[in-house]
This record gives sequence, C-alpha cells and structure tokens, in this order.
Amino acid sequence: MRTFKVPPNIDCPTCGQKIKHMISAPAVIDVKRDWNENANEYRRDPYTQAKAQIRNKQREDLERDIPIQKISEEGIQAGAAAIHDSNTKRRPSIEEKSKRHFIKRTKETPNESS
Repeated sequence: MRTFKVPPNIDCPTCGQKIKHMISAPAVIDVKRDWNENANEYRRDPYTQAKAQIRNKQREDLERDIPIQKISEEGIQAGAAAIHDSNTKRRPSIEEKSKRHFIKRTKETPNESS
C-alpha cells in the first residue's frame, strides 16, 4: 500500500488559519467539444450534417413545445442526398459571374447612339 507524506493540517493561504488537509480522488474530466469542432465534424460528410440538422431541429421544436417528428433513417438519407446535391452542384466562377453581370448591365442601358 502506498502511503502519502501529507501533513494533516495546513495553513490557509488567504487567512493563515490551520485547516484540515483533504486528499480526494482526481476529478472526472468531462471533455466537451466547442462549437467550431462540432461544426467541422458536422461538415465532414452529408450524412452527419443531415443527422445534426435534424437533431437540432428536433431540439428547437422541444424547446418551443411544438410536436416533434420521429427521426427516421429515410429522412436522414433524404436530407443527406439533398445536401450532397447542393454541395456538388457546379457553381459559376467569379469570372463567369462578372461576365454575366457585365452583359446584364449592357442590356439594361439604352443605346445612346441614335
């Protein structure tokens, strides 16, 4: 058995009185992820993102006393498919956007040559 050489009484650091020295077990550390880590985890793939969105919606409904819908695997997969489609949809580049904007502006201005 391991013995500790700990004095039974120690001086209080603030007032200087003698206080009983207590030894306790190490604290249980509850590691929680912060918002940024969770956000990165949810964006990893469409399935986890859809699952997180549905869970968050369900929690919001519970807080507002709105009848909640049961989370189903089909609902998660449908949400994941929609997220995947929106993530993989081809988006126009900045150059394409500027060309479209220029063409739109030239069509809107009347021709002053006449």
